[in-house]
Amino acid sequence: MAKKKPLSSKIKKALGAAGKKWKKTDAAAGSSFINEAVEDGTYESVICGAALQEIGGKAAVVLSYKITDDEAENEIVASRYFLETAQNLAYLKRDLGKYVDDVDDLDLSEALEDTLEEIAASGAAARITVKMAGEFQNVYLGKVDVDGADDDDDDSPDD
Repeated sequence: MAKKKPLSSKIKKALGAAGKKWKKTDAAAGSSFINEAVEDGTYESVICGAALQEIGGKAAVVLSYKITDDEAENEIVASRYFLETAQNLAYLKRDLGKYVDDVDDLDLSEALEDTLEEIAASGAAARITVKMAGEFQNVYLGKVDVDGADDDDDDSPDD
């Protein structure tokens, strides 16, 4: 395994603050978040990245998906969850809960980075819906297949 790059002070600070809210935050209902330009639609994909990043001076968790459908094969789309707001923590908790058990007990400061590495390494299949929302293209996470067992709640939009 490659040596981990140390977390920036902004990410450490954001993790500490987010960790204090984590156990009190309920997972959001519905689906996921922001992305790059891929035509609107529902796609089969695999998780190909999960990491903490600093984006525009803010700490964020980024989940990346590689589309496996013929229509957009090998295109990569990403959901970004900025750690500063309770709403984004709720979306993050909902989506991480599709990959890991006991998400409520996850210690963000101590275990999030390792958890994200495990998620990325899993290569789990996921059904995602990509849809424009104003100037952003959102990625909604639906079914996730971890170890060959589909997550039983499909949160893909019905339209």
